[in-house]
Amino acid sequence: MPPPHPQRLQSLLLVLAALLARLAGPAQAQFPPGHVHQWTPYLQPDFYFEWRHLGGGRVTAADPANPCEPLVWYATSINDPDRCVSPGYPFPNGVVNDGAIVFYRWTGSGETYGHYGNLIDVHFYNNEYTDPADGQLYGASGSANFGVDRDWPPERLQHTLSVEIRNQNSQFAVDPPFWRGDTIYVNGSRCWVKNGRDVNPEKHAT
Repeated sequence: MPPPHPQRLQSLLLVLAALLARLAGPAQAQFPPGHVHQWTPYLQPDFYFEWRHLGGGRVTAADPANPCEPLVWYATSINDPDRCVSPGYPFPNGVVNDGAIVFYRWTGSGETYGHYGNLIDVHFYNNEYTDPADGQLYGASGSANFGVDRDWPPERLQHTLSVEIRNQNSQFAVDPPFWRGDTIYVNGSRCWVKNGRDVNPEKHAT
């Protein structure tokens, strides 16, 4: 039987380290006995995602979204390594993968023609709020979908939708907030949505 691939072995070690860290309790708990953790950010967290059609394919220039189409985001990579610098750490190189990342809020570049929310059955429910600090409209945490507006400007073929990542509740090291985005492509005729939030294609007429 061939040895495990080095990257896979490293991932398994990080998972094991995270499990050990969870057993350790709060960030300053002593584990093993006599050891006090001193956590610091090891590398900047990375989080990558992509917008997809409900059928699973990625939204691309060759396969764009249509007006009125609900999209879903899909995480392709989540990694936030933190390191214990106190001597005697029980983890490989003192590094664990922090699991406290929170998808805090969503926004778009410039004016966004559409809404963040959740598709439940065949109904789309907006999940947005206006931040009094800057007066901007954001998609709230917990939003899994983006509904393309029926009046998406035909000259605007692409648009970047971004999410702010935070881990302020981490039991390890708290990193500064950061943003990640993915570009969607929209092309197609204006749709006509009847009363309600039904996104069943049979309820639409172009």
